[in-house]
Amino acid sequence: DRRLFIGMGRLQAGDFNATAAFGFDDVARRPTRTRYSLELEYLSTRSKRFRPGGGFRFEQITRAGRDPAYIPYLVFAGPNALTTLLLQVEARFQGNARTVFVDMSAIF
Repeated sequence: DRRLFIGMGRLQAGDFNATAAFGFDDVARRPTRTRYSLELEYLSTRSKRFRPGGGFRFEQITRAGRDPAYIPYLVFAGPNALTTLLLQVEARFQGNARTVFVDMSAIF
């Protein structure tokens, strides 16, 4: 007795990317909630070894009792070889809540 539907679209123009998602969830004995997310991102392709980038995402779920979330982030990946390291720093501003995430990953 639970349903979730999300549609997503993506547009790329050079080093710029835009993503939009819209959907809804439905649970028995609760009103249907809509959810949407909009994101703009820049990922530099000038260097083949290192890829810096940054972006901004906006997220909202209606009837969830939460404020919208505003999420700026920076990414840096390299050396784009057999193993690549990825550093991401993301801040999340949602109502009175302020959070910063730092993520270091290895892609191999």
